[in-house]
Amino acid sequence: MLLLAVLLAVLLIPGRSIVQIAVVILWDILFGIVNSLQQYMVTTSMPSAPEFANGMSIAFGNVGIAVGTAVGGVAITVFSIRAAAGAACLFAVILLTLLSLRVRFNNQASRKR
Repeated sequence: MLLLAVLLAVLLIPGRSIVQIAVVILWDILFGIVNSLQQYMVTTSMPSAPEFANGMSIAFGNVGIAVGTAVGGVAITVFSIRAAAGAACLFAVILLTLLSLRVRFNNQASRKR
C-alpha cells in the first residue's frame, strides 16, 4: 500500500522527469506480476475446474478494467484529473481488504481439515 502511495505521489508531480518515467516502468512491471498472481489465485481456488477458473479470471479481469475505467472517468469528470489517483487508492484498499479476508478464510478452512 505504501508503495502504491509513493508511486501515485511521484506521478502527481507537475512536469516530466526521469523519476516519473522510472515509476511508470516499475508500475508496468508490478502490473504484470499482479496479473500472474491473480491468475494463480483464481486457478488454485477451483482445482477441479481449471478451464472454468481461467475463464472466470479473464472475465473478472475485464470487469475490473471496465469498473475501474468508469469510476476513474466519473472521478475525473466530477472532481479533476488528480481524483483518479484517489480512486486508484480506494480500489487498492478494497483489494487489500478482500485479499486479507481470502487468506483468513483459507487458513480457517485448512485448519478444519
